[in-house]
Amino acid sequence: ERAADQVNMALQPRQPGSAIKPLVYLAAFERGWTPATLIMDVPVEYPDGKGGVYRPVNYDGKFRGPVLVRAALANSLNIPAVRALEFVGIPAFQEMAKRLGITTLTRRDYGLALALGSGEVSLLELTGAYQVIANGGRRISPVAVLRVTDGLGRQIEAYQPPQGEAVLRPEHAYLITHILADNEARTPLFGANSPLRLSRPAAAKTGTTNDFRDSWTVGYTPDVVVGVWVGNADNRPTRGLSGLDGAAPIWHAMMERIVAETRVHDFVRPRGIVEVEICADSGTIPSPDCPRRRRELFAYDQLPLGPEHDIHQRLRIDTRANCVVTDSRPPEEGIEERYYQVYPPEGRAWALEHGIEQPPPPCTSTEGTAVAAIHWPGDGQLIEGIVSIQGVALAADFSHYVVEYGVGWSPETFVPLSAPQMQPVEGGILAEWDTRPHPNGPYTLRVVVFNRHGGRYEGRSTVVVDNLLPEVAPTWSWEEPPTPMPWPFEILPPDLMEATPTPEQFPVPTVPMLPPELPDILQPDDYPTPSPESDTLPWPWPGATITPTPEGPMWFPSPEEPPVPWPTATPLPVENSAIATP
Repeated sequence: ERAADQVNMALQPRQPGSAIKPLVYLAAFERGWTPATLIMDVPVEYPDGKGGVYRPVNYDGKFRGPVLVRAALANSLNIPAVRALEFVGIPAFQEMAKRLGITTLTRRDYGLALALGSGEVSLLELTGAYQVIANGGRRISPVAVLRVTDGLGRQIEAYQPPQGEAVLRPEHAYLITHILADNEARTPLFGANSPLRLSRPAAAKTGTTNDFRDSWTVGYTPDVVVGVWVGNADNRPTRGLSGLDGAAPIWHAMMERIVAETRVHDFVRPRGIVEVEICADSGTIPSPDCPRRRRELFAYDQLPLGPEHDIHQRLRIDTRANCVVTDSRPPEEGIEERYYQVYPPEGRAWALEHGIEQPPPPCTSTEGTAVAAIHWPGDGQLIEGIVSIQGVALAADFSHYVVEYGVGWSPETFVPLSAPQMQPVEGGILAEWDTRPHPNGPYTLRVVVFNRHGGRYEGRSTVVVDNLLPEVAPTWSWEEPPTPMPWPFEILPPDLMEATPTPEQFPVPTVPMLPPELPDILQPDDYPTPSPESDTLPWPWPGATITPTPEGPMWFPSPEEPPVPWPTATPLPVENSAIATP
């Protein structure tokens, strides 16, 4: 037999694809996120550490705008998972995986593709990690022998399960379980009657790797956890088996058989879980203008943000200055109340592209306070060419100000656009920026005002550079015609020339043209996403401990989307072969 046939694949590290995503969100829950945290599913770029950029995409190439964590995990969206890992940080995620019993995610060169399953884990260890979640956060090491009997059937020794070590808050474990068991939440992608649905309460997650080399389903009831991997031991691709089509039916059949003789009961809800009404679009306590509301579960000490963070807002607008009135000045002529859907900075470009008007910048006041603000270009503005940056740079005991730019929505470093400016600006041009030498993409502009006492104040605006690429004109050159060469041979009269024989004609066969044979179209349940590495860390919005977000109306495609071929290295994990699949 071949050597590959002798391998115990339950112990071999393989890329898990989207089956790793619950661990990413567990780490985010420990840092303040909730099932109602809002994430912007919009185009995003990260430096890959090699001079290029990493652009994660969803399996269908679409962007859904604002989504909440519950929908993002249940439907296995890739960009929200990458943003979650960006928020958490790769070291913190590795610590979470180690705490749950995974020993293989130890490399130091992982990028954000780790959220999509670019690191390798074994079936035994990943199933053990799900066991911790099923046990309410308690880890129990797996055992192979439950009891020993003699030839007469008398018991000699029996396994006594320990209490286990508490490695997760029971509230966080239950919230992940509740999402993975939410058949209604995953219906837009998986359908209402997928193999993940059992005849009793059950939580499950699928995963698929590039070229269908690995098909995963791991899930559990309150009594048993089962993990299934389908693939070839020699790493050959399967015949289009996704996690939903390959491993999930096997998992479903095994689970139904195992639990057939056990009583039906639900997962035990911890005492620390509370139910709160939220705005279904933003995940916050509803504002008066929220059109859709629903109930959501939270840990008792990690509740949703207040109504002031709802995306549905009534704002007072100074129509003369076209700015948002933020102080408590009394009503006066020229100030009116208007309704807006207020998106976070990284989502405003998406909102404008979809015809959702965003509010103007805040009004400024110079009465004894420092003001550092960029009024134009505003958040989400598309800019090109030479841009005049306008705004305010004022402060008591003013010293100077600088205008800077950084790459991305939340850059760690900034580059000055000019030397320090020694004169304050009260509504005018702060600096000029020639965007033409810079690559198209998101940038953050920053004005920083300093006073004579070391005080420092800043204002920011996130913009998108969108210059037209130059056309290369053809280059013409003139070449002198060649000089005629003298003919060295004697020209004979026509009667002395030998006639050139006419070649015999032969028929040329005609090859019939046949239509090309089209290959079968594969129907995966998820779409793998290649992912370069990145060490960039995210910035939470709007800055509170818990970061909710509007879910809004969502449109999800069918789970049958074609994969993007991406080779998977074996046995070592390859970062760029990250899987982005449900």
